[in-house]
Amino acid sequence: MRFADLARGAGLHRLVVLSQYGAETGSPVRFLRWHAEVEAHVRRLGLDHTVLRPNLYMQALLAFAGTVAQGRFAAPVGGAAVSAVDTGDIAEAAAAVLTGAGHTGRTYTLTGPRVVTHDGIARALSAATGRAVTFRDAPADRFAAALAGVLPPWQIAGLVEDYAHYARGEAADVHTSVADLTGRLARDITDFARDDAAVFVPV
Repeated sequence: MRFADLARGAGLHRLVVLSQYGAETGSPVRFLRWHAEVEAHVRRLGLDHTVLRPNLYMQALLAFAGTVAQGRFAAPVGGAAVSAVDTGDIAEAAAAVLTGAGHTGRTYTLTGPRVVTHDGIARALSAATGRAVTFRDAPADRFAAALAGVLPPWQIAGLVEDYAHYARGEAADVHTSVADLTGRLARDITDFARDDAAVFVPV
């Protein structure tokens, strides 16, 4: 039985597809290609669906908590700005789509309210924790080596491609979809840093 038949049999009236900012079938970034392929497949199924394309998750910074607690974190992104988005905003946008009307076939790009560099993230974390936090640009090979044994090779390679995408300035547009869907401004990086400050301090 096809997924479309299972979905209809389960009474699924609208499907929310969680994709990624910049999803394109011709992208050199594998995750963007794969998300675009999923979007295309769902369209072919003929289901009532809406696509959400969030940018870099602010909560991805939680993976750096150990080194941030030591006053630093590193990634191969240089000084590029990214319109990172809070996962809480993604969840609220999805809820608005599922409970509201007029979203069939629509695609919404979800971002934060402004762009921020990783140096800017470090400043936000410093202010929230009361401890100096610095960001260091890292060569892609060193970043990948640090993740070896933690993530599978295909995922590490994909993350390196993601960060190259950010470093090229390809994830710096700001969209109003969070506010349009939820009726309030998207959370800022300072909100995230304040709310999760305890995660980034030594135990």
